[in-house]
Amino acid sequence: MTGAGEDNKSRGMRAPFRHRGFRRLALGLTISQTGDWLYNVALIVLVIRATHSAT
Repeated sequence: MTGAGEDNKSRGMRAPFRHRGFRRLALGLTISQTGDWLYNVALIVLVIRATHSAT
């Protein structure tokens, strides 16, 4: 039988991060999202520079 303290520990927001596979997935998703964001910013800058206009 588990105690109340152990039950609360397993239900926290950080519980999934105890698993190596989940940590790797979360890291990969974070890196991917960062790359997507940088791509979008670079595209906007490129369009502004190519058209010489911000509007």
